[in-house]
Amino acid sequence: MKAEKTEQKMKTNSEKSLIHSFDTLLIMAVLKLYTGEHRALSISEITRELNDTFANVTDNDTGLFAERTLYRKVDLLALASDGMNDMAEYIHRMLLLLTGGTVRYRSAAGIASGVNTTGKGSQRRYYFEPLLTNSDLDMISSSLMSSRYLSDHEKGYLLSRLKVLRSEYDESDIEQINLSLFSHLTTEKKSSSTCYSLPSETSVMLSHIKNIYEAIQDEHRIEVIYGMYDIRERTGRLDFHPRNADKPYILNPYAMIWNDGEYYMIATHKDYDNPVHFRIDRIIDVKIHTVEKKDKNGNVICIPEKRNRIPDTLTPFFHRRGKLKVFDAIAYTNTYPDMKIYGRQDLVECCFECTTISIQILIDNFGSNIRLGETPISHSVDDVDINGRPKRYLTATVSGIQRENAIEFAVVHSDSLTLLAPSDIVNEVRRRLKEIYEKYQNIP
Repeated sequence: MKAEKTEQKMKTNSEKSLIHSFDTLLIMAVLKLYTGEHRALSISEITRELNDTFANVTDNDTGLFAERTLYRKVDLLALASDGMNDMAEYIHRMLLLLTGGTVRYRSAAGIASGVNTTGKGSQRRYYFEPLLTNSDLDMISSSLMSSRYLSDHEKGYLLSRLKVLRSEYDESDIEQINLSLFSHLTTEKKSSSTCYSLPSETSVMLSHIKNIYEAIQDEHRIEVIYGMYDIRERTGRLDFHPRNADKPYILNPYAMIWNDGEYYMIATHKDYDNPVHFRIDRIIDVKIHTVEKKDKNGNVICIPEKRNRIPDTLTPFFHRRGKLKVFDAIAYTNTYPDMKIYGRQDLVECCFECTTISIQILIDNFGSNIRLGETPISHSVDDVDINGRPKRYLTATVSGIQRENAIEFAVVHSDSLTLLAPSDIVNEVRRRLKEIYEKYQNIP
């Protein structure tokens, strides 16, 4: 029995020594988990948090950590963050490297003036200031989720790395949260865990991007409330309001892409195969669509409903890479450069006359898979480009453009490019440009 007690005591002393070896990192962990710019902790609160976490390591009432010891260490961390000299600046950089942030403090005067309204007493309080906030990470993540150039595997890889950088304490979280530092080390629920409500600062659009991305990955249907702009009768002002507030769209989401400065979701309506585009900035609300089912005990439960299989209209843009189906965003936007899908699905081959400079417009919209040739049209030798050099004209032929998209593209870029073929589309472009010209002729 005595030998067992001695062995247990040696084990406990060893654990204490190990924990105290990492005092500074443990302080940083507490601050990173529990604090933010608008919520700081005093030394007594930091001490209590650590003592509660490692309560099973000591059998005395005073706890494993003492305020006077921690005070010196946490104050040095805050001092290093100020970068007052070369050594402090070096420590500051090391803290950024190791923890992704630095320690700041609120003075008693700051607390009294209402800068930090959480906590009691007049002690100096400390908080963790991350190099990248969760809102910053949301912005980066949303760009990754809708990137045209990354595969789903590459997106998942990068998003998993970003997830490690997220702060557990999130000042943009509107839900009630209950944080427990290293909760897997303790078997009993901590009595001092703090529960609090936080203000919402998260971009609504970024939240929608995240929800849509997860639905795409899990192959679930979603419910969407979409917005539209209208003019108020009384004031004459533009009003943005829900189009379908009483009956959400039930959609099958397949991809998200960033095109021409906007985020788009590519989806189909509940039981239809024709793809549609939704501007994500015009989505008012989105959530997973659930259906009721009975479990094995006969209880009614709600489970996410699986989306439809990828329709034939979209399968050409999905390529299998191992077990993954990768969406080819570049090929898709080349086919639908203005993110418009029309009922007529006939694809055409178009020949444009362009210059060595304006050919960039074609490449930006349709990719570099084009055929070049000599132009059949004669031009004046006096034509010069923006650099004062004689313009060089050539033809560029693009395949696989949807007819209506080809017409709109030729009209929009008629000042830089000339459509030469096919003749029926040339005639339609000529008609639309004539209409535009006549409309402007009527302006006094």
